[in-house]
Amino acid sequence: MAVTLAGNGVDTGKLAISDVTLNNIVGTGTSTRPAVLLDCNAATPCKNIKFTGVTITGTEANQIKNACGSGANGIPAC
Repeated sequence: MAVTLAGNGVDTGKLAISDVTLNNIVGTGTSTRPAVLLDCNAATPCKNIKFTGVTITGTEANQIKNACGSGANGIPAC
């Protein structure tokens, strides 16, 4: 998931992302990139992000910032 910033490159924090489910994703990644990189805005954190049946091997750890949900290492409950 990626969010494009305003034309001037400033993150306004006006976009709220919630209730997203990633389901039944299987694959092989790379050892130089995280399997999941979820970097939400601190002003409007992502809420209720759910990972179910996600199995990606050969990657470094997940990186999850400013988000809550379930089913992935490093994501706190909401």
